[in-house]
Amino acid sequence: MKTTISARGLDLSADIEAALRERFAASFMRFHHEIRAVVIQIEDVNGPKGGRDKRVRALVSLRCGEQIVADSRRSHVLAAMHVCARRAQRLLRRTLRRRRRYERRALRELSTAGPPVSDPGTA
Repeated sequence: MKTTISARGLDLSADIEAALRERFAASFMRFHHEIRAVVIQIEDVNGPKGGRDKRVRALVSLRCGEQIVADSRRSHVLAAMHVCARRAQRLLRRTLRRRRRYERRALRELSTAGPPVSDPGTA
């Protein structure tokens, strides 16, 4: 799993970057074999005005080709990071559960379909 972190409008300290990597790695540890890459974008929306202006967005690319986007906006980067990581984990779990359910249903239908029946008029 490749993780890329980018920041726009604020300085990203080494401590915050390490916390981001650890938090998202912990959130995705169970699903690491399903994930191709994670892009974490941090942005200061309002600049120095203050308020709920720190946005953390996680773009998770799965090996099956699907992409999950989780977003959070809070007044502090670490708070936004925790909410975003939790949302991304929930979305990832839900997406993988749906995909497994669909695959199981397709396999069950194939196994109960039986052999193809040939048309006696075409032989």
